[in-house]
Amino acid sequence: MRPGDLFRNYSLTLSTFHNWSHEALDDVWSFDSWKKARTRGSYSLNTNAQFLNYWNVRVNASYSPQAMSRSATRGGPVMVDPASTRMSLNVSSDRRKSFSFSSNVELRNDRRGRGGSWSIIGDIRVQPSDNLQLLLNPSWSTSRSGDQFVTTTSTLSYDPTFGTRYLFADLERRSFAMETRLDWTFSPTLSLQLFAHPLLSSGDYLRYEQLAAPGSYDFVGFTPGSRQVGADGSVIGNAVIRWEYRPGSTVFFVWQRRQADRALVCDFDFGRDAGALFGAPADNRFIVKVNWWLGM
Repeated sequence: MRPGDLFRNYSLTLSTFHNWSHEALDDVWSFDSWKKARTRGSYSLNTNAQFLNYWNVRVNASYSPQAMSRSATRGGPVMVDPASTRMSLNVSSDRRKSFSFSSNVELRNDRRGRGGSWSIIGDIRVQPSDNLQLLLNPSWSTSRSGDQFVTTTSTLSYDPTFGTRYLFADLERRSFAMETRLDWTFSPTLSLQLFAHPLLSSGDYLRYEQLAAPGSYDFVGFTPGSRQVGADGSVIGNAVIRWEYRPGSTVFFVWQRRQADRALVCDFDFGRDAGALFGAPADNRFIVKVNWWLGM
């Protein structure tokens, strides 16, 4: 495509897909038959555009109609999977520059108003020279699910769902992560690679309920004797020094570090949780690997 006055190139894509179970064939000419037999489906609109300055914009929108889930009850009766909408926006700068970035924002909402999420993901690249590159990928997300499966019980029989109670909960989650990579080549024979991935997340079960009837999205709520809440955190990191001490022969000095912690709290507090995570017990491992090129 020849560049225009504003865009270097652009595209627009419409797509759809649908999956049905064999029950749709019970009454081929019935709309309700096909609706009740839908297991997955989506209508999508995707747009991409690159400006003359090599900046890019991508917008995606999709609608997933109501379907019937055969996995939500973990082997129990089928259950309605509500219709949902999703929108995302991605903006990225010129990747040829020594500093570039991209950001992606995504929103999702179900049509019953019981679940949804939003997230933002960044991609920052700094390359001041050909031999040095730093990559940062921060991300933040929050979500609420109105149908988080918890467990099943037959202690108190419940006839509408064939004697077994299928328990669900409203689950609210938040998470933050910062993936970091550093590549530094000192010389053709000596280089350093660093990687770190700290992650903080929290989950709060707000309300418990049970499925009221098969093939529905109706629930019977109740108040349990206890509330399950928790915050988790982990850090995974490693450093690798590669030294080619003679042509074809290399030695690798590797440091691996892992930390993890968990607390029974019901909220997300970055300062508190980050401090607790980096103060958690650590597992450190040091590895040396040597390759020797014999030559033939």
